[in-house]
Amino acid sequence: MNINKWTFNQNIYISQITDILKNIPGIVNVVDIRTYNMEGGNYSNTLIPQAIGSRLSVIGTSIYRTEIQYVDNAVFGSSVSMFEIKFPDNDIKIRVA
Repeated sequence: MNINKWTFNQNIYISQITDILKNIPGIVNVVDIRTYNMEGGNYSNTLIPQAIGSRLSVIGTSIYRTEIQYVDNAVFGSSVSMFEIKFPDNDIKIRVA
């Protein structure tokens, strides 16, 4: 999700993310992938149409996150925006069971 390799109007297919994760040594199965539209602070103030989950404040910041609801297991891009993982150290959360 490097913006130098990403284009406007490019979709995210959750199955592609699953395939990438399953190629990491030690990963046996991927059960659930959730994506969020982050807004405010150092993030864009734009909400994509699929960001229809609960809008929650990130405690101690001026940032909000809204869960993205998939359509056909995809997040659809638009001609005026592109997807990015802006702060990977903070934006990616993993839970191991």
